[in-house]
Amino acid sequence: VQLESLKPRHVREFIAQQVEDLGLDGREKLDEAFATRVHAAVGGNPFMIAWFLRSLVGTPESLEDRLVALEQGEGPRELLARVWGDLGDTSRTVLAACALLRGSATGDQLEIACELPKESVLAELTELIGRGLVVTSSGMGSGHPNTHACTEGLQRFVRAQAPGAAVDAFTERLAAYYLRHLEGSWEDARWAIPHIGAIRIVFEQLFKSGGDQDLQRLFRAIVDIFMTLGLYDDRIRYGGLAYESAVRTGDHTSASLASAIVSSTHAI
Repeated sequence: VQLESLKPRHVREFIAQQVEDLGLDGREKLDEAFATRVHAAVGGNPFMIAWFLRSLVGTPESLEDRLVALEQGEGPRELLARVWGDLGDTSRTVLAACALLRGSATGDQLEIACELPKESVLAELTELIGRGLVVTSSGMGSGHPNTHACTEGLQRFVRAQAPGAAVDAFTERLAAYYLRHLEGSWEDARWAIPHIGAIRIVFEQLFKSGGDQDLQRLFRAIVDIFMTLGLYDDRIRYGGLAYESAVRTGDHTSASLASAIVSSTHAI
């Protein structure tokens, strides 16, 4: 998506709105002269301006030092790194789980992935929302919980920062949660609806990390729900992953089952 560059006269208005949204202190210093220097440094790029302002939240550096760094060519990655570096460990964990879940996670999923109590997750989400890193959207009606999202650019950056061990832990916890529920309620399609996006990601991560046993169990537990919900592409996609996973581990029975399911779905 190509963002339209802001004209100089609109930069001040944009900064004022962002400052209000972020609740930045020292607003009197973010005046016309400040806006002029920001525009001279990065032009009217709203992405750069917004991330520069986010990098001011909670920073121990002076406003002048931050402005000088921007004027000297600090780029988007450096701005993101500053924001990431200013977060506490638990905030980073919750943001990393949001990024793993492609920026659209429910509170329950974050609690499970991060192994944190509800109160802690809510507190960290409040912090992340206040910093402009996460946006919460209301669920559409009963059975559709609120979701918490971050931008694609931030998702990519955070996923690159998150340790592989943390990503594996998120995946294992979510897989265990879905297996506990779905293996005992394999026809509970209504319950599964808000979790389908997360389940897809768990499949991909299990395949990537070599979690073949859990992948096979999850596929068998969800395959009929995919059919009930009309998610034929998912039956084919994750049936294919289940087949490849079974072949690489020498599980011929599971490979035959996955192959049969993929073939029958293509025939629908």
